[in-house]
Amino acid sequence: MTPSTDGIEAALVSDLGSSIINLEQSFFHNGFQGGVVHGRLHGLFEGRSIGKDHAWQLGEEVGYYHGFALVWAHLLAAQEKAPTRWVRLLLRFSASTQLNGKESELKIATTNLRQILLLSASFPFRNNSSLPVEGSEVDIPAMLNNQRVKYRAVCAAIGIRPRITVASAGTNSSSGKLGGGL
Repeated sequence: MTPSTDGIEAALVSDLGSSIINLEQSFFHNGFQGGVVHGRLHGLFEGRSIGKDHAWQLGEEVGYYHGFALVWAHLLAAQEKAPTRWVRLLLRFSASTQLNGKESELKIATTNLRQILLLSASFPFRNNSSLPVEGSEVDIPAMLNNQRVKYRAVCAAIGIRPRITVASAGTNSSSGKLGGGL
C-alpha cells in the first residue's frame, strides 16, 4: 500500500467509526423529533375533547341559572303587578315561598335575579384559542362564582332550597347530579 491510500483508508475507518458511534444519537434524535410531533397532535386532540366536555358542563350550569332567573323574575313580576290565583298557587307550592309582606326580600330577590340574567348574558360563547392570551378581560371562574352566590341569595330571599350542585369534572347531565327543578 502506498502512503496516500493508507490515509484515505484511515479517514474512511475514522468516518465509519464516528458514524457508528453517532448512530445511537441520531436514532434517539429522530425518534425524539417524531415523538414530539406525535405528542403535540395527541395533546391537541385530548385538550379539545376535555375542553368540550368542560364547556358543556359549564354551559349546563349557566343555562340552569339563566332559566331559573327567567322563571322566577316572571313569577315575582306577576305577583307584584296583579297576584292571580295561579301565581299565588305556584308560589305557595314552590317550597312555601314566604314573600307576603316582605318587600325588602322581594326587592333583593328581583335585583339578584336581574344580576344573574346579566351575568349569564355576558358569558362568552366562543373561545378563540388560536389568539394569544395576554390580558384576558373575562374571568370565567369569577363570573361563575358570582352567579352561584347570586343564585343562593335569591333562593334564601324567596325561601326555596338551592337544587344545583357545582359542575365538576366527573358529573354529567345523565347522572342527575347537575340540574334540578323548582
